[in-house]
Amino acid sequence: MEIINKSMDARTLLKAENLTRSYHGKAVVAGLDLKLQHGEVLGLLGPNGAGKSTTLKMLAGILAPTGGVVQVLGKDLYRHPRQKRHISYLPEQPPLYPELTITEQLDFAGRLRNLSKKSRHSRIKAVLDECELEDEQDKLISQLSKGFRQRVGLAQSLLHEAHIIILDEPTDGLDPLQIQSFRSLIERLSNSHAILISSHQLSEIATICNRVLIMKQGRSIFSGALEDVNKTGDSLEQLFTRLIYTNPEDQAA
Repeated sequence: MEIINKSMDARTLLKAENLTRSYHGKAVVAGLDLKLQHGEVLGLLGPNGAGKSTTLKMLAGILAPTGGVVQVLGKDLYRHPRQKRHISYLPEQPPLYPELTITEQLDFAGRLRNLSKKSRHSRIKAVLDECELEDEQDKLISQLSKGFRQRVGLAQSLLHEAHIIILDEPTDGLDPLQIQSFRSLIERLSNSHAILISSHQLSEIATICNRVLIMKQGRSIFSGALEDVNKTGDSLEQLFTRLIYTNPEDQAA
């Protein structure tokens, strides 16, 4: 795995400065700054339409920003596209083929990434273990619950040994037991990765993240450690409600 660029903070893996994306002259994301470090789980919060998914796609190298810079391990992601190999991105609906078994799906994904047969074999074994899918590996995707399909999507995104994991609403539609199981998986992965997770579930973010960034109308309106939120006497839910639903003019009055 690549050694982190010494010109950056030794632990900073992903960094965005003044990140902007506009459609037809309207800014969907405007001037966003973000930093993600090794071993950190950063929660991205905001109401529908805040720009969360657009932000994740820009950070994952899928959607080019209108302005600003995204750095991965100290290099500009859009000037050095190979830096995308350090990013694992799981969209809300993982691209899976229902007629394949889990192992076949992972092998297909490995072929698309040009992994050798030997590498595919070792990486499939590793991600099956990492995502606790060994006992399910011969099942068809069509036979899996949504919780297990999310695990397969995550395993697929981890095949190329990325440093950074980006998750877009990974527990949306899961039942409480599936959420708890997926949460435990994310906590384990955080020991060896930097993780950015978007969710509208405040309780989930409060449980598994150590920092949060709250967006409103495409802008960051709060960024900080969860322990600092707790020191204010507010819960994350109280802070979120106050920032999102209070009229700025009322706060200034």
